[in-house]
Amino acid sequence: TLNSNAPVVKRLILESLRYWVEVMHVDGFRFDLAPVIALTPDGQGFNPSHELFRLLQTDPVFTHTKFIAEPWDLRSHQLGRFPLQWGEWNDRFRYSSRRFLKGDGHASQEFVLSLTGSPDIFTMNHKASSRSVNYITSHDGFTLHDLYAYNTKHNAANQEDNRDGADHNDSDNCGAEGETEDQTILQVRQRMLKNAFVSVLLSIGTPMILGGDEFQRTQSGNNNAYCQDNELTWFNWDQVENNKPLIRFVQHLIQLRKTFFVVSDEMNVSRPARDTGEGISLIPEMIMHWYDERFQKIDWNREPKKLSCYMPNRVNAYDMHSYDLLTLFNMSPEGSDFMLPEKGLSAWREIMHTDKVSPHDARSIQDARPLTQASNIHLTSKSICCLIRKNNPA
Repeated sequence: TLNSNAPVVKRLILESLRYWVEVMHVDGFRFDLAPVIALTPDGQGFNPSHELFRLLQTDPVFTHTKFIAEPWDLRSHQLGRFPLQWGEWNDRFRYSSRRFLKGDGHASQEFVLSLTGSPDIFTMNHKASSRSVNYITSHDGFTLHDLYAYNTKHNAANQEDNRDGADHNDSDNCGAEGETEDQTILQVRQRMLKNAFVSVLLSIGTPMILGGDEFQRTQSGNNNAYCQDNELTWFNWDQVENNKPLIRFVQHLIQLRKTFFVVSDEMNVSRPARDTGEGISLIPEMIMHWYDERFQKIDWNREPKKLSCYMPNRVNAYDMHSYDLLTLFNMSPEGSDFMLPEKGLSAWREIMHTDKVSPHDARSIQDARPLTQASNIHLTSKSICCLIRKNNPA
């Protein structure tokens, strides 16, 4: 590891980064094990005020350059402690989402905090929620397809007797290890894939998607494929044609995010705080309001697997009208009825449902149909539904 406290090393780092920006025209950098570039002089601790950070911030070459930290190394975890301008990989989002989506009620509070922008980490450190890089999969570990196709790693091809790679992945093969032709299992896996995309793309923060997840790229259960320069890691673009329904679903989610989730740094108001007495307390002006399936206050002692996320008065970035959004999560092993908020100026319309097949799993606002039942909706096991209603019909 380079000693970034040495002047010559700081110069080497700065000149290298300038080259990549000015000559190669990259628009940003992600720093692996980022705390190591900002150690204290004795090398024993992390210095969030390290001179290297100041030099990067004041260098005009990097005025529009993105910096993202993997905020941990082998000795410490520094999530939320990097400079205000830096994005940070939020592994708390990754682990809580994986656990909750597979039905672990223990993870419900962490999941709620993560989707709300991890304000207990970022806001408490005076950072905007947009600096939280929210992800479930990355180049390290399982692809999203493999996350829901394998319970254990399959790294024999790396020739290390399957000792390499993470052993604890919070994955769920949905009933069979590896590839299968069982249609029931495949339907559950499709639902889980879509649930993961919903969690990332409808969260407060900056979403990150692993390239290829949108068309089910697989590494055959290998979660440490850095040494595989072959078909195992290469992109198979034929999979795009085979996965058009999933790609369409992701496209609709991205459009939904662009429409309602444009949250500037100044709008960083989603601030739930930890409360050892009642779990999570929420301030009135927050963006997301969380309830149980009865649309009542959540009893965290029940380790809930059914959650309702209510986002009132969201302005449509295109027509500037006000809408209410309601996202329902049923991660329990059985179907469940969800109560809806009291009647508003218009009916609830279903714009996304992970249990349905394309094109009925995702609709535009214009194509969304009103619910036949005004007071409740049924969700199957391990599914998510997003509803919308207009506040000022015109």
